[in-house]
Amino acid sequence: QNIIKSLYKNSIRHDFVQFLLKFLSLDDSVLCKRILQKKSLFEFLLQYLGQDDFETVREILVCLSNILSSSAFSKPEKLKIFTDNALKFLLKLYEWKGSNGKDESENIILMAHNFLLTLLTNKKYGIVFKNLGGKRQNLRQLHVLGHFKSIWMHEYPSILAIKIIKVCPELMQNLLNRLAVGLQPRITTQWFICANFTK
Repeated sequence: QNIIKSLYKNSIRHDFVQFLLKFLSLDDSVLCKRILQKKSLFEFLLQYLGQDDFETVREILVCLSNILSSSAFSKPEKLKIFTDNALKFLLKLYEWKGSNGKDESENIILMAHNFLLTLLTNKKYGIVFKNLGGKRQNLRQLHVLGHFKSIWMHEYPSILAIKIIKVCPELMQNLLNRLAVGLQPRITTQWFICANFTK
């Protein structure tokens, strides 16, 4: 009975995602915006990405990348779409395993990484703001820096963190505060990784 329920749930999820992607792929920015502004609907789309198959995750990331590159969406509109919760679900893709081997996993992680780089560090297509007068505008980026306990221990997230600091230098102090824990002198592999990341 549990197997039947699981298959039913996965089938419904797959069909729902495909249904939603059809609408999001239409050349109708008004409809697309209305769907994406339904926060609970959009977050549901992202919430179970970790359980989706390779092709479904790939299609969702392609769709989201198209939204970022679309001139129909302003930066404030993108900011409303990609909430802290939405980012949390997307960041989980760094741990995506899949079921068909290492190649699929690496492809999804790289796709997610490239998408997050555009979203969080690209001034033209992303949601990064030029810091003016010390205003705390890049709060999504701040949230990402705090998502991983030891960000320097993760290959792609550490690259993302460095890119974020380059475009949001006002967040440097926050990252340095987190690094202070990892930099306490002790001869361990983690200490050397943290020191190298800080350098």
